Amino acid sequence: MVPHAPSLPPQIQASLRKMRADLDFDGLIRRIPAARAAEWDAVVDEWAMSDLPLIVRRGGHPEMCMKIRHRDGRTLVTADNSPAHWILMQCFSENIASLDFVRSRIDYIPMTMRMSKKEAATCDFKIRLDELLHPGRSGWYVAHIEGVGLGKIGPLEDAPIERLRDHFKKLMRPSNMLLIASCISGLAEIDTFIHE
Repeated sequence: MVPHAPSLPPQIQASLRKMRADLDFDGLIRRIPAARAAEWDAVVDEWAMSDLPLIVRRGGHPEMCMKIRHRDGRTLVTADNSPAHWILMQCFSENIASLDFVRSRIDYIPMTMRMSKKEAATCDFKIRLDELLHPGRSGWYVAHIEGVGLGKIGPLEDAPIERLRDHFKKLMRPSNMLLIASCISGLAEIDTFIHE
C-alpha cells in the first residue's frame, strides 16, 4: 500500500511565499494590468449570458473545436487553453473591450494550439494559437489562479449550464490569470505558490 503523502510544512510554505514575492519583484510573475483585466472581465461576464458560443476547456475532447448544442439550446465549443491566451493578448492590445468586438472576431479566436489537417477538415474553428502572437512566443506561461478544471460532468450537452458558465468565466477572465516566465512555469502547479 502506498503511504499517505505528508502535507507541506509551514516553514516551506513561508519559503514559497517569500520566493513568490522575490519573483514578483524581479518581474518573473506578472498580473494582467488591472484596468484592462476589469474591462475584459466585464466582457467575459456579458459573453457568458449572450448567444455567443460558450467555450469549455476539454483538451483531447473528440469534438475539439466543434460546436456542440447544449440541451438548453446554447452553443458550446470545446477548446484547450488557447482562448484564454487570446483574451489575455487583448489586454495588451489597443482593441476596445466589448462584446461587439468579440462577436466580430469569434471565428478567429483560436480554440486549440495546433491541429492536424484531418481535424481542420471537420472542425468549426480553424484558427490555431500557434499561428498567432501569444504569450508563449514572448517567453510566458499563462497560469490560472483559481482552477479551471470541470472534473467529471458527463456529456457536455447535458451538463448544468450554470456550471459551464462558471467554468467559462474562470477560464476566460483575465483577472484569474498570471503570466509566469516559462523558465519557472512548473511552479504554477503548486497551490501555495500560485495563490497570494
